[in-house]
Amino acid sequence: MADSQNRYRILYLYLYLVQQSDINHTIPTSALGKYLKENYDITANRLTLTRDLQVLCTFMNCKMIRSSQNRYYYDGRPFSSQELKLLTEAVQTSRFITEDECTELTEKLAKLADPFEAVASRTSLKADFRYPDRAQLCAPVLTALNKAIDAGKKVTFQYLTYDTDKRRVLKDDGAVYSLSPYALTWDGDYYYVIGWCDHHKTIQTFRLDRMAGVPKVTGRRMHAKPKDFDVTQYHRGSIRMYSGRPAIEVNLVVSVNAMNSLIDHFGLDVETKKIDENSAEAKILVSPGPTFYRWVFGFGGDVKITGPKDVQDEYRQMAEKALQSVME
Repeated sequence: MADSQNRYRILYLYLYLVQQSDINHTIPTSALGKYLKENYDITANRLTLTRDLQVLCTFMNCKMIRSSQNRYYYDGRPFSSQELKLLTEAVQTSRFITEDECTELTEKLAKLADPFEAVASRTSLKADFRYPDRAQLCAPVLTALNKAIDAGKKVTFQYLTYDTDKRRVLKDDGAVYSLSPYALTWDGDYYYVIGWCDHHKTIQTFRLDRMAGVPKVTGRRMHAKPKDFDVTQYHRGSIRMYSGRPAIEVNLVVSVNAMNSLIDHFGLDVETKKIDENSAEAKILVSPGPTFYRWVFGFGGDVKITGPKDVQDEYRQMAEKALQSVME
């Protein structure tokens, strides 16, 4: 039995170092020899152990600390405890992930942690509620869209909206949308796909949880991505101010009181020009619509739309309509 086990000696050493060591918990050669004998009835002399450990140090991310009795540890973990904590919190606070998926992913992440810091990768954060009906579809929808992006193919799907009874119904009388998916992005509680929509003849954003089932990957080549298309810039203007409309350049005058929010939404590289100590001009790429207009209105005049005119007019009409409803 010992001869048979002896063939796996180096593997046993490797697994033991992975599971029981780190830079602060090193293991001496003698302890490794004792471990092999007590657990696998393998007797290995010091020279044999040293050779095996040299192999592990050369090829398997193990390290040696030279001393009167050399000590060894595993140094190949891809994530620090803090990084694992961030990943775990992202999983546990994601509403589109089911409770079962959350538990499974959290357990898998915990296995990547340093054995002496496993508790550090846990978190008490939880999503305040989840969307089980949406979450069940999330994985297959992501799989289909990633497949289409990798293959450079279009997808087709129907889209959902809510009626006044809070029922999910097909949008545009069940129209089938054809999309060239360029990128997937996650913002807040939702996953989005960004791409060229044949129906609207422009770049559009669609929420994955609003798709009616799994998109069909077609055999048609996707529409060429516009040369000036930038996912990050589009994300800031279209998704965070989501309205389903194409993002356009909008001019603002922003007071110093609203600068923090401007940068939070559109990034530090947003184009601005100082007017005086209390205000600045800004150019943003945004999808004009109710979400954007609510954002502007919420500053009570500290953010003003200065162009283009059709956006100013739309905002004014929306404000007048809201005021009229209060007066009635």
